[in-house]
Amino acid sequence: MFPYLILISTPVIYLFLKILTRKQNSCIGLIVSGVYLWSFVAFRGLPVGTDTMTYSGLFYSISHMSGNLGLISNSLHIEYGYVLLNKIISLFTDNYLFVQLIVSFVTIFLLINIILKSSSDYLMSLEIFISLTYYFLLMNISRQFLAVSILSLSLLMIIREKRILGLIFIILAGLIHQSAFLFLAVWILSKFKLTKNRFYCLVGGTVILGVPLINVLNRLMVNNERYNIGILNGSSSGKGLFGVIYALIIFIFLIIYYLIYDFENDNSFSRNLMYILLIITFLNIANIKYPFLGRIRYVFEPFLILIIPEIIKKLKLSEYRLVIYILIEILGFIAIYKLIPNNPFYGVVPYSFWR
Repeated sequence: MFPYLILISTPVIYLFLKILTRKQNSCIGLIVSGVYLWSFVAFRGLPVGTDTMTYSGLFYSISHMSGNLGLISNSLHIEYGYVLLNKIISLFTDNYLFVQLIVSFVTIFLLINIILKSSSDYLMSLEIFISLTYYFLLMNISRQFLAVSILSLSLLMIIREKRILGLIFIILAGLIHQSAFLFLAVWILSKFKLTKNRFYCLVGGTVILGVPLINVLNRLMVNNERYNIGILNGSSSGKGLFGVIYALIIFIFLIIYYLIYDFENDNSFSRNLMYILLIITFLNIANIKYPFLGRIRYVFEPFLILIIPEIIKKLKLSEYRLVIYILIEILGFIAIYKLIPNNPFYGVVPYSFWR
């Protein structure tokens, strides 16, 4: 577990560079930290991550298949965009390592990009990315997180009210992983300014319509050959004590954000973070009963790297930042020792580099 503990200490690199640059938010520190994190994901060995072997096999299958890419996509039950990406890479090399290098680079640096563009606290965002285990999922569900990183571009465009570009990025992300199309919910909601009455309607509508929609989605996924519902039920369940506590914490964050939200001066950034947090809250609560939502919530949940720092900022808790940093780091160490080793979904095994 030592290499994983080293990764938890990544914020120390950022802090060192932050002190050198004497800036509250160090762009250089964040980029260097991103390179450091990328190197561990990009050069991991095939045994690291439950899906790494699968994606390696897919790459070799795609590289040796000819004909219509749509037919290849259907036969392998993999989205067209991911097939196209693998096909392009296979034109230059037959080594799967280059898929890892490219996918992990795009994923990490698009997420670093949205931190640079939208986070009020780079260090806190970096810590959340690692300690809430999103970083470690890059070693497993790499295709879904590639889609999420593309969604980060969509979110930037939505915040800037460039809705057509936002929609284009959602479509591109959906061509990598179908779950990304669910981000259309944010795209649709972003058009409406947020008022207290609309917030109440959203909460009520989510409760009333959410359960029937989840039942329909559950049936669709059971019959979808592209996603194995049995694996999802066994690995992403929120039924345990940790899942319940986590859902409660997210719900508390929603209540706090609602209480401090300035409805009179509603703006695109705050509004869209509220919409995303509302969706995350609903999915985590529903995940207690419907385990397959454990994967779907990852479409939205990584954006907590923006939401939590924004809430801390609005609460004016800057003088307690050091305490908050330490608490997040402790959470990361607990995840490494307790959560990740006991959950096969993370695919964390003794770390090994590519050979």
